[in-house]
Amino acid sequence: MTLKTAHFSIHYPAGYESIADKIAHICEEVYQPVGQSLHYFPHRTQVVVHTRSDVSNGYVVQLPWRMELFINEPQDNTFGSNEEWLHILITHEMTHVVQARKVRGLSRLSYPFFGELNSFWHHATPNWYVEGFATLNETRLTQGGRGRNAYHRMKMMAPLIDGQPWPLANTSFLSRKRLPLDMSYVAGYYFSEYIAEKYGDDAWERIFDRYNANPLPGFGHAVKKVTGRKPEAHYRKLLAQLKETVPHHTDRSLPLRRTELPENQYSPKWDGERIIYYRNSYDDLPEIAAIGSNGEQQHILQRTLFGTETALAISKNWLVWSELSSHPRYSATEYACLKVYDRRANAIRSLTDELRLYSPDIAPDEKSVVAVQSALPTTRLVRIDMEGGAVAPLLAIPKATLLNPRWSPDGRFIAFAIKDSTNQQDIAILDLEKRDWRRVTPSDHFHDNSPCWSPDGRYIFYTSDRSGIFNIWAVQVATGQQWQVTDVSTGAFAPDVSADGQQLAFALYTELGFQVRTLALQHRNWLPAVPATDSPQFSNPPKSQAASVDTSNWQRGSYRALWQILRPQGWFPWAVEDENGTAFGLFAISEDALHQHAWSGFLTFSPANLKPSWDASYSYRKWWPELRLRSYSDVDAIGLLRGPNNSTFDGWLRNTGLELTAAVPLAVNRNTYTTFFRPLLGMKGENINLFARGYSPGVEGVEVKNGMGHYRGWKAGMQFYHASQAFRDIVPHKAIFVSSIGDWSSAFLKSNIAAQQISTAVNAYYPALFKHHTWQLQLGFTMRSGNLGFSSFRSYPIGYGDPGRRKLLRVKAAYHFPVAYSEWQMPFLPIFLHTLSGAFFWDWGTSWNHGTGATVWNENALSSAGVLLSANISLFQTISMQVGLVNFYQDAKRKFAIKPVIGLNF
Repeated sequence: MTLKTAHFSIHYPAGYESIADKIAHICEEVYQPVGQSLHYFPHRTQVVVHTRSDVSNGYVVQLPWRMELFINEPQDNTFGSNEEWLHILITHEMTHVVQARKVRGLSRLSYPFFGELNSFWHHATPNWYVEGFATLNETRLTQGGRGRNAYHRMKMMAPLIDGQPWPLANTSFLSRKRLPLDMSYVAGYYFSEYIAEKYGDDAWERIFDRYNANPLPGFGHAVKKVTGRKPEAHYRKLLAQLKETVPHHTDRSLPLRRTELPENQYSPKWDGERIIYYRNSYDDLPEIAAIGSNGEQQHILQRTLFGTETALAISKNWLVWSELSSHPRYSATEYACLKVYDRRANAIRSLTDELRLYSPDIAPDEKSVVAVQSALPTTRLVRIDMEGGAVAPLLAIPKATLLNPRWSPDGRFIAFAIKDSTNQQDIAILDLEKRDWRRVTPSDHFHDNSPCWSPDGRYIFYTSDRSGIFNIWAVQVATGQQWQVTDVSTGAFAPDVSADGQQLAFALYTELGFQVRTLALQHRNWLPAVPATDSPQFSNPPKSQAASVDTSNWQRGSYRALWQILRPQGWFPWAVEDENGTAFGLFAISEDALHQHAWSGFLTFSPANLKPSWDASYSYRKWWPELRLRSYSDVDAIGLLRGPNNSTFDGWLRNTGLELTAAVPLAVNRNTYTTFFRPLLGMKGENINLFARGYSPGVEGVEVKNGMGHYRGWKAGMQFYHASQAFRDIVPHKAIFVSSIGDWSSAFLKSNIAAQQISTAVNAYYPALFKHHTWQLQLGFTMRSGNLGFSSFRSYPIGYGDPGRRKLLRVKAAYHFPVAYSEWQMPFLPIFLHTLSGAFFWDWGTSWNHGTGATVWNENALSSAGVLLSANISLFQTISMQVGLVNFYQDAKRKFAIKPVIGLNF
């Protein structure tokens, strides 16, 4: 369905009309203030509402311009309270729409040459501006936003407290050495706020206009022209100001395990004398682990959990957690399901499937689990039977989001956090016998979350920012009296009390990530709560108010996809070399907002005779299987040909054809390992003509020999991979990739060319002895007959060409290793160096026409051995590339060779 408003087209599934109406109102409310922030008001924007996902996120993409909104409200503390989640989300994403679509000066002049692909000027701006300014808008244009959230501030302050602030250039990229991963949002916000306060609310409008008018000198040049200083100089002043506000606190907690590299330790739970927690490390795959009082770590099982702070529940016999279950066909359909680990049998089973359950806790009698269930646009509490998985509702509050439930020790009560219709978030308890609930913390503007009980049931410990920093607090259930239990400088989260009530475990945020800490629970050290007062740092009123929304012209109807792709959305100039010389034209692309229909291709004309060349394809992806129709008429150079009287000609083959394929993509697993399978079947028809262009003196014109033949045939293939990769791995940690394609002519389809082939490539990776060092084994095999050239996988070693024989075999072995995690912005160049890596390899191949065996193979064997040195770089912020040199010895040629390596990372 589609709801069309003045400036937006809201696309949503049938049955979610009320949510679509709400989103439409918010979109129109924020349109004016967000547009005013950069003085640009874009034309119609598509909005895709994802209701079949438990992920909380959003992003903006082009072709067509659209916001994709994953509207499930997050359970953690990332965004704080005091404002509706959807309002923050849409304000942030709408800012990206304005940033990406505004043109001026040179960027306006280039638009006719690129269409919507003209946004490459925007993609060249630093991520600290892109995300920082959007976070500034979500803060100053709403009552909430991350800028008012202590969670956001702690990420900025932790490196300062540790004496290692981020360089500004590095904040635009993901780091393999430091946390947090969202530093472009964090540092970008504080930098954007600093500039706005120092140079006026319109400072970023003036900077962005300056950049758009002349983007060639770069974004930093625009900042300097408007403010008189380079961004780096401003950033140093900002850091100096923030250092003066570094808080001084007395943290008495003890770390259980120290790490040298970033590692997040989430959701700690006491298990006797040890603590079980969810570990997400740069160095390893995500896992559930345990740690004892001596700091010794025990690996339990490798899983990727959904949620972080309260992702895991434990009891004597069970571990229960939530993870995402992806639809095998639709990548945007991801439901949270509950998994159970039987500690006695050492076995995993599914407790629920596709019921959208997360934040679980196990009942004291181990017979049931309480969890949060998505009930868009809110959530509710449900009870799940541990044996059969039956789900029974416990509590649903209109216009309220319920978060992170925990059973009381006697099993009579459930504590939870509630974010109500006023966007205030507090701790409450549900009486299971009386079926009623009440708040136990005052209803105020502070953000309370993640409750847990003391063993005697008298106190509830929880996370709150009521001191201006997230700390662990305690509230007496009977009286409502509150105490501050921890006194940290950054943030303390996810409390859990030991069975004897003597120790508190929690996750402390540090410069290296969330670390499990323990604290002796001594009541005399608790700080009594003082009357709540606003912290000026987080209580700035919004600077713009939303205008009233006129709904009189809104229209609701069925989703119309084809009209969106009737005209090209993006394009750029294109040139090809054909039998008549250089031909000129355009490459164009178009797609509808829901990815059901898409087309792309080029069309060129030769200036000599206006003869066209083209290669265009159309894809239909609404249902299984995916259909792709391709039409083409392009040329391949085949080199010099001999003619009469020893004349020579440039030879060209023009291939004109039609191809139809059907594929069934299957995402089988997306957890610690990603498993994907894509079989395809198709048919192809192609007419082949030979063209010869005069080359020798005295030979004029173009000789054409038509009718070399027509090919009609079938094709089949498949792609499969099963892979995992830690964040610091250079290549996959452990993986297997298999690709195969086969083509064969068909007399039934009236082909007068007999040709066939099958080509297969297998790549396997396995971890070596050292961290991030990996063995690779690659196999390639191609078998073909006939004179028609098919596309195939490389089945011959590096440094050699295709030998042209019927059968080709290749074996390659390699050892990959990291050299340095550089993370360095090259001076005066738009290049950021991420990593340097190397590989030793041996590459062997052979080919033959008839027979088998070692004798035949050895006759035509070729081999190379050498070393590859490469760099992973980002060019102009967004173009990720692999560049390097390979130096190898060619056995057949008995010489060394050096070749450049350049490729795009996808």
